[in-house]
Amino acid sequence: MVEVAVFMKGLGVMILVVLFLGGLGYWMITLIKKVNPDLKYWFKYKILRKKYNEQDVAMLLEDLEEGVNEGELFKAIMLSNKITPDHAKELIYIYKEIKKIQLKGGNAK
Repeated sequence: MVEVAVFMKGLGVMILVVLFLGGLGYWMITLIKKVNPDLKYWFKYKILRKKYNEQDVAMLLEDLEEGVNEGELFKAIMLSNKITPDHAKELIYIYKEIKKIQLKGGNAK
């Protein structure tokens, strides 16, 4: 009988530790996403050095020349029905990066 009580106590402690660590991880991820929502795309394009899709960049350059802001662009992308919300957020990230390059006086090609 004592062995069952010891086992249940140990099991309860382990469950609490796992729940605590899971909650801590959840809140850390939520805080990081709140502070830097473009972290996934920053890692993909800055750290891993993946190239931008040329058709997407050409489309975004046209929108930049027309003076479209990010909100209007996101709405237009989402209304096109063939792009997922995650891909739309990625396009907005690329649009912001192209804007930064042009503000610095660089070539957006």
